[in-house]
Amino acid sequence: MVNLPSPVIPALAEHFCVADGQTAALITPKGLCDFWCAPNFDSPLRLAGILDGDCGGHVGVVPQAGGWLASRWLADSSLVVVEWSGSVRVTLGLLGGGRGRSSLAFLIEGPPGTELALQLAGAGPDARWAVFRQHAELPASPWPDGPGGPLHLACSEPLESTPGGARMRLGRDAALVWVELCDADSSPSESARRIVTDPTVALASARQEMELELTDGKTWLASLADRSAVAVALHQGPPWAQRALIRSLLTLRSLQDRASGLVVASPLLSIPQWPASERAWDYRYAWLRDCADAGLALVRAGAWPEAERLALGLARRLASGDNPPVARLDGGPLPPEHVLGHLSGYGGGMVRIGNAAAGQVQVDTLGEVMRFIEALALSDRCPAPLLGLVPELADRARSAWRQADHGIWEVRGQPRHYLHSKLMAWAALEAALRLHSQGRLDHGDAAAWGLQRDEIADAIRSYGTDADGALKMAFDDPSADSSTLAAYLIGYLGPGSRAAPATLDRVTAELGDEFLVARYHPERDGFASPCAPFIFPSLWAVIAEARLGRRRDAELRLRSIVELAGPPGQLSEVALPGPGSLLGNYPQVQSHAALVEAVLELFGDS
Repeated sequence: MVNLPSPVIPALAEHFCVADGQTAALITPKGLCDFWCAPNFDSPLRLAGILDGDCGGHVGVVPQAGGWLASRWLADSSLVVVEWSGSVRVTLGLLGGGRGRSSLAFLIEGPPGTELALQLAGAGPDARWAVFRQHAELPASPWPDGPGGPLHLACSEPLESTPGGARMRLGRDAALVWVELCDADSSPSESARRIVTDPTVALASARQEMELELTDGKTWLASLADRSAVAVALHQGPPWAQRALIRSLLTLRSLQDRASGLVVASPLLSIPQWPASERAWDYRYAWLRDCADAGLALVRAGAWPEAERLALGLARRLASGDNPPVARLDGGPLPPEHVLGHLSGYGGGMVRIGNAAAGQVQVDTLGEVMRFIEALALSDRCPAPLLGLVPELADRARSAWRQADHGIWEVRGQPRHYLHSKLMAWAALEAALRLHSQGRLDHGDAAAWGLQRDEIADAIRSYGTDADGALKMAFDDPSADSSTLAAYLIGYLGPGSRAAPATLDRVTAELGDEFLVARYHPERDGFASPCAPFIFPSLWAVIAEARLGRRRDAELRLRSIVELAGPPGQLSEVALPGPGSLLGNYPQVQSHAALVEAVLELFGDS
């Protein structure tokens, strides 16, 4: 039996990830923000209580009397509502991003005279808050590397310092608490000043911004339901699938970086893939693979503006010359991977910053990007800068497929000839050939592409397939690998082939853990601890089952995966079967992109 993290820190599945295309915050069921990077997704940590309950830092507003009742999303938005007895309601969100930096906003509504506790913990023993109402300051200076500050906090009501933070009393029926990153000169923003000097105007402004956020989410979802498979799924899919689809789409949209158009793989870092293990990674960056997978989901959903912005972001990234599999959202290099020793980690895990995967070779990214390009082009939506790169990407695939790499699992150690990478090189050339045959390319050596595509298929049949027709992990490794389920998504395996079920049957038999599938086993990367099953290949299994005519199995598997999510409806990277057992960084773009694809595969066809 695996011991999951202490209940002192709420389970991942109970956290609401509030994101606005610039930064993201994690909110606990009782309205405590225990993770926040600012001003951007990949900026330094500002609050990290989820990574260390004592030193990480958090902020929240709690009534002094009265119990917690419930927490929920405010309709189809990125705002969270926390309800307390005594008619107290706290609405939380990220505001002000349209004017520059996003700030955490807590709108508290309740009867005048209600006493509230402001729970305030700095990031470490030297952390500092500058509290603007009575200009009181809590001690001291930020960590030099890691959770940092100081942070400004402004409140529309007078504050009285307490050992745990501060307390306040509602002088009217509402109050506003505002948390922002300090400017270089440590002065508060105009928004923070207004909360103190003109709280009536500040409250009205915050309410208006929250209303705009609510309206924006409704309008966006309505636009999708007007013209895509989403409309069909929301009409004929079961309620649980509809809810999962809506929250997945909203999550993908919120994690698309406003400046670059790229999608952050996950706004969280160092939640281990196995309890209390060293398998803890920093994913606050843009992987080519994750961006392309998110783009495919957005295309299938008919989210054209978001898909096209992402395409332009990929075009800029790919045209820059050097294309590591992962880079910062602004295109810059990742910080060197290192461990923050002053944080105890989630459930005793390790806390890392940066990701050494930036130095790896990952051939499969060519296939994912090319599939995204083709999906856009089929609807005449692919921006010219990205479509123009197709011949170059196809030529790369012609040579790169022969190269050993680190694969989709980013296995540390010696490169190998992973089957998934070969499959995706085949998919890249197949997509380029279709685009060429449709007259969408103005140049390119289609004959050479076709020869290499066929050569890849011959190599896979000769070196990557076992006697039953199932795909192996690598040319020199006969093990099962759940990433080979991508063969069904790209059309390499289909219902017409006698051997088509072999790969799915082998993966689910050898790697299955109830309704989830592990990536592979045994481990090959030198770490002693195992890795929990991954969610996105488990969703690929749903698609494979559906395409092989096993619809009942597909629906049962999909529903079980959806039920891993708690009330927020968001999914992490990996999980153990059973409620409340999400592990790995959260929410994870690949998981939500695959969920959108799986729901639309089952319920999105009229």
